[in-house]
Amino acid sequence: DNFAQDFPLIEGDANLLNRVVYNILDNALKFTPDKGLIEVWAKTDPENDAQILFGVKDDGPGISKEDQKRIFQKHQTISSTEGLRKGSGIGLYFCKLAVEALGGQIWAEGEGTRGSTFIIRLPIVAAKT
Repeated sequence: DNFAQDFPLIEGDANLLNRVVYNILDNALKFTPDKGLIEVWAKTDPENDAQILFGVKDDGPGISKEDQKRIFQKHQTISSTEGLRKGSGIGLYFCKLAVEALGGQIWAEGEGTRGSTFIIRLPIVAAKT
């Protein structure tokens, strides 16, 4: 299962989080070829059970390690987007600012040759006792 049945709650601005998820999914759709695969998952962070991880993995051309380091900066776009609609370089920058405002982190992973995974880490609401 990609989503646990007893998934913990997160606290924050729902509109802001919706926009972040929309941007990440929109990028995955933009870069995934026809009949490609996009996987969406969420789970408790295995390294810190007070946080959740939300991920979107695409089947696109991949993002180089160099580009992974800079794509969350303002006006940065990736170099391997030939033939695809060109972005403004604001979407992932917005996502970074929004996720940080929610107390989390965002990053990209992948080998750079095929597919990328965007991961968001957010704090969960502490259980009330």
